[in-house]
Amino acid sequence: MNEPDFPTSATLAEQIFFLRAAAARCRRLASATGDVNLIPTPLTMAVEYDAKLQALMNSREATSDKPCG
Repeated sequence: MNEPDFPTSATLAEQIFFLRAAAARCRRLASATGDVNLIPTPLTMAVEYDAKLQALMNSREATSDKPCG
């Protein structure tokens, strides 16, 4: 998961939207599958998307905390 899952030219808002949507899709897939052996994979992916989103939000907060000038 070192490569971004969205275009590097995407805005911050687009990246946030993508990561939230991807995590939600993975959770829907996990809940819709009837095969209990498949459930862990999309749930793991959802957690990974959530972690990417959290890291993105943390980096955004870190850069917005810097004093101007």
